[in-house]
Amino acid sequence: MEGREVGTYDEGWTRVPELEGVSSLNPVCHPSLVKVDKDRQMVVLEEEFQNISPEELKMELPERQPRFVVYSYKYVHEDGRVSYPLCFIFSSPVFEIRTTDDLTEAWLQEKLSFFR
Repeated sequence: MEGREVGTYDEGWTRVPELEGVSSLNPVCHPSLVKVDKDRQMVVLEEEFQNISPEELKMELPERQPRFVVYSYKYVHEDGRVSYPLCFIFSSPVFEIRTTDDLTEAWLQEKLSFFR
């Protein structure tokens, strides 16, 4: 899917019709996947999903590229109330080291080798 420009901080954010009116009074229950286009310095709407669970969403996220998810989630409270919090989630590759001795330039270059 070809991304759609959302805007930059310098020029002010452009309205995103898919996210307009999202509130507990007018809930929209679907996540939108956005990414940063470094070359154009833009935030780009990459993909939208309808009726998808967090478990299904994680299968759609790229493992090796950072993405932002804007997710209006239907949350049912223990007392039965329903709310729709707008969640802003950042997904990114994570590297783990067991000891600080493991943190070397060679280790980091090995972890970053997938950025060909």
